[in-house]
Amino acid sequence: LERLAELKAQGHTYRIVSFIWYQGESDNTEQQPGDRLNQLARLIDTLQDDLGQRFPTVLVRTREREHVREADLALAASRPDVIWVDSDDLELWSDNLHVKGEGLLTLGHRIYDAWKTQFYRPGK
Repeated sequence: LERLAELKAQGHTYRIVSFIWYQGESDNTEQQPGDRLNQLARLIDTLQDDLGQRFPTVLVRTREREHVREADLALAASRPDVIWVDSDDLELWSDNLHVKGEGLLTLGHRIYDAWKTQFYRPGK
């Protein structure tokens, strides 16, 4: 927020067009789907409130932890400003957690394509 305030003070303008959330494996605690859904919804709402803007969210659905997957799908189903993209088929490194380079490119294209299809409105 400080950097954005600096931009404004310098006379620059900005517009946030999306928030992308890719759940980290270390954040995958054993919480209930409802708790996860509520926490993620609060994160999105707080971020939008703090920035004074409304913008869509793209969730990258993780392949691990069923409660996280359920919550992400439920959140996307309950809010028109949230969508999800899949990462299940992307090749992982030997740690079986992190997506390999080529897969990250594929994922980036998926995120953009989903955002453009669902949210992009020329001139807005």
